[in-house]
Amino acid sequence: MAAIWRWDAMRQGSWARYFSNSLVITFFTVSLGLVTMSLAGYAFARLNFKGRDLLFFFSLIGLMIPEHYSSDRTSFRHVLVPAIFSSISEGAG
Repeated sequence: MAAIWRWDAMRQGSWARYFSNSLVITFFTVSLGLVTMSLAGYAFARLNFKGRDLLFFFSLIGLMIPEHYSSDRTSFRHVLVPAIFSSISEGAG
């Protein structure tokens, strides 16, 4: 770790791009997560289908596995897809 804080490193970045990337990822994660959580919540609450309890069990297991173990976060797809589908089981929290 550097002993001296260098502000010139902070000025070299494209902060508008970083902020817009964060907005895009947040928008799609929340929007698609809301759709998938609503459909999954309805299916678990109202529909009786074969394997429902097993599927619900695995969604609860998904709550117990930290999200950073699921991908390496090197691309947009690796950030967005786990966040959407992990929110199915994290919808109540």
